[in-house]
Amino acid sequence: MATKAHLSMVDMQLPTGTVTFLFSDIEGSTGLLQRLGERYDAVLAEHQGLIRGEIAAGGGVEVSTSGDSFFAVFPSAAGAVRAAVAMQRAILGHDWPPGVALRVRIGVHTGEGRVRNGDYVGLDVHRAARIGDAAHGGQILVSAATRELIADLLPPAVSLRDLGEYELRGVAKRVTLHQVVGADLPVDFPPPRTLGGPSHNLPTQLTRFIGRERELAEMATRLATSRLLTLTGVGGSGKTRLALEAASRALADHPAGVWLVELADIADPALVPSALADALGIEEQPRRSLVDTLIDVLQHKRLLVVLDNCEHLLEGAGRLVATLLQALDGLRVIATSREILGAPGEVVVGVPPMELPESSAGLEASEPHRFDAIQLFVQRAQSVSPDFQLDEQNVESVFDICRRLDGMPLAIELAAARLRVLSPGEIAERLDDRFHLLTGGARTSLPRQQTLEAAVAWSFDLLSPVEQTFFPRLSVFSAGFTLEAAEAVSTGEEIAEGQVLDLLQRLVDQSMVVADPTSAHGSRFRLLETLRDYGRNRLAASGRAEDVRARHAAYFVALAQQAAPRLRTEGQEAWLDRLDLEHENLRGALSWLAGTGRADEALRLAGSLAGFWQRYGYWSEGRRWLALALDLPASDLAAKVEALLGAVPLFIPEDPKQGAEMARAALQAARESGDRRLVARALQWSGYAVLDRSELATPLLREALAIFEELDDSLGAADTLTSLASANAVSAPDLALEWAERSASMFRAAGDRAGVAEAQQVAAAVARGQGRYDQAWERLEESLEAARQLGGRERGGHALRDLGEVALARGDPAGAAPYLEESLELLRHVGDRHCSARVLRSLGTVAVRSGRTDEAARLLREALEISSDVRDRRNVVWTLEALAELARNHGDPPRAAFLLGAAASIRDARNMKPTLVEQQARDEAEAALRSSLGDATYLQQLSAGHGLDLPAAIAAGLETEDLPLEPDRRTRP
Repeated sequence: MATKAHLSMVDMQLPTGTVTFLFSDIEGSTGLLQRLGERYDAVLAEHQGLIRGEIAAGGGVEVSTSGDSFFAVFPSAAGAVRAAVAMQRAILGHDWPPGVALRVRIGVHTGEGRVRNGDYVGLDVHRAARIGDAAHGGQILVSAATRELIADLLPPAVSLRDLGEYELRGVAKRVTLHQVVGADLPVDFPPPRTLGGPSHNLPTQLTRFIGRERELAEMATRLATSRLLTLTGVGGSGKTRLALEAASRALADHPAGVWLVELADIADPALVPSALADALGIEEQPRRSLVDTLIDVLQHKRLLVVLDNCEHLLEGAGRLVATLLQALDGLRVIATSREILGAPGEVVVGVPPMELPESSAGLEASEPHRFDAIQLFVQRAQSVSPDFQLDEQNVESVFDICRRLDGMPLAIELAAARLRVLSPGEIAERLDDRFHLLTGGARTSLPRQQTLEAAVAWSFDLLSPVEQTFFPRLSVFSAGFTLEAAEAVSTGEEIAEGQVLDLLQRLVDQSMVVADPTSAHGSRFRLLETLRDYGRNRLAASGRAEDVRARHAAYFVALAQQAAPRLRTEGQEAWLDRLDLEHENLRGALSWLAGTGRADEALRLAGSLAGFWQRYGYWSEGRRWLALALDLPASDLAAKVEALLGAVPLFIPEDPKQGAEMARAALQAARESGDRRLVARALQWSGYAVLDRSELATPLLREALAIFEELDDSLGAADTLTSLASANAVSAPDLALEWAERSASMFRAAGDRAGVAEAQQVAAAVARGQGRYDQAWERLEESLEAARQLGGRERGGHALRDLGEVALARGDPAGAAPYLEESLELLRHVGDRHCSARVLRSLGTVAVRSGRTDEAARLLREALEISSDVRDRRNVVWTLEALAELARNHGDPPRAAFLLGAAASIRDARNMKPTLVEQQARDEAEAALRSSLGDATYLQQLSAGHGLDLPAAIAAGLETEDLPLEPDRRTRP
């Protein structure tokens, strides 16, 4: 009876009805405990005191505590969120002991508070707990139910970010999650930790991992306290496989994922950051260091990176790792290398041979699992010969093989592969001969290096004479190859084209070549790294290396030249993907051509790849290769002109002046060549380089048009007409529209959908600038349809952007949003930051006119930052004008007038003439502000803004506080 009365009393003390639940815990508390040891108790007590204080201050009740986790309930949703924000601020602002940085994750959900036996029960409690589990350290997640109650009750400078719907473990329906965002709280986090687990790009292993439990345990212990772990050992010792196994077991500890970066095929240390960015899916940004971009994107993320095969890139890999570890607290790195990286804080784990018995005495054939090396041989032997069993007849030979191969995994696997044709006894006998041969080799080589060399040489010696000729020629490839490429490189003396397929098949069967028949672009083949190194040595010794390298380069020059014109036709995405797949081979060909002074071929290859580099965001790399090729003394003027013209769009965003100089150099070289068509193309690109200055561009483009027409080159003429229309869109809109429509008609007749899409897009821009919205809409619908038929994301993104802007100009922001959002997704996918910024500006304007002030400010400032980075001054002007509209709508007409003045200062400095529609909008804004402020104040603020230079105007747009009224303030701090 007393027990029932007591339970009833507890039930009455807990809030019931509609309540808000809060769950919190420390991310990585286990690792923190291992690191701090006895000091952890004091840290935990400080943490508990901070959390309890904020629960009480927010009017909440602490329901339960377990270690570092809390469960609290609040009668008010607003009180719960205020408490959560206060908790994070308290944690961030607390003076923790040196080396301690607590990151607490918090989940909040509002629902039915039913109490039974002194505790809350029901699905809402479960849902709240799962939301807490989904959060990352430093993050506050709230449910849609909580959001509905607190939308208008948030603390100052706090907002909510919609993260979308997610599936939570044990929760039947998908749940919409929102992140609490504050100026002093961490902002960028990986996706919530919901079903599906952390992201990774670790390859699926087709064979079972064997042994190495001692090494794996040591790595787990080291990773708990160290942030850089380097596995060292000779080639073939199993470093990569061990690193991948350890990484896969650490997935749960790294919410932002585990990412493999394969460096074996990277020859240039300067490309290590690019390899990391590619693995993480991070796009390079023009005019910005890629390392700085990596640091910005990865801030506050807990992730593990595996850098595989660093030995030939020690300086580049070591420098990058040191820089990133210093800047990113949440990053851990496992590196594999034959040598240490030499970076601060590096912990080295040597990878020893696999475990073997000291002798075969007492070795039981029924217990191969007792020793890792024996188990590995048996498992791999059964993969090639399913009937193989370790028995009393072969156990001595198997032991002898593993011992003489020194327990090296690669050598053991190669030996086991020979069971297709040899018995274990025959393998052991032959292996004896190989080791005897190598004992007379260089005494300076490490014994294990000699052993691995023996295994590879033995495998090579088993090949037929024609296979021994064929195999080294494959070592010229980087990152794999196709059958067609193998035929191009390998045929000639001693090998006929029709033999290559059979030769490849035999090498695959003998484990000398790895085949991947599931590639999206057809079957591909590759050599293991050690075998490729061996093949290169054999190729050099054969005296045929120069010839094979020349064939390799010729094949990839031809491939790039074949691809270049197809990057604007149907199937362009497939060609772009193919070039990306072959990027390492293309780099290798470029490096060899430049290094051997083959200027003409280097120019042809670099010029043909310019469009690929631009579309895939390899801006700095493309500029570097083109500059290197252009510095070589070339005899082919046409190749030089093509390379210069390819460089123009790559250099203009980074350095418009240099881009224009390259266009002029191309024109001069084209005139020297006497090739009229080349002269016309150079004139066209020279006009493109100054497209924003009609008085300079138009004469160049008119001359180009005259030559194309003289040569009866309709596509060249159509391209030039499109450029003429773009250059004269503001100064001569009627003529520009005529040119654009004529261009579209010519492209249509030729079946060139890319040309139709671009010409109609320009025609639409001209029509929109004159307020002819129906006409613009029709042009854009055809442009979008042509882009979709081509399958190109970039051009489709441009058409969708313009459709959204037409809808916006028509006064339909709700109708504009879907077009703009789809456009932004496509443009970000291809890394087009220039046009993405313009879409962000339009989305910001949609938010302005829909009354979503905070969202509008965020979008417009992001657009302004990117436009500043890519030097898009026109979009800087448009964005400042949109920010002025935001200020006017938000009740701050002085700031609106100031920003209009800042926009006008850039317009005037660059002689940017507004379209009719733009001028009308500015006139309307001016009239409204004059009415609101009066002429004197309006002109005072307008003049103050007009006095800013470009950097100060951009700073004014990014300013988060209200601008003062003093007219003499010209710059912002």
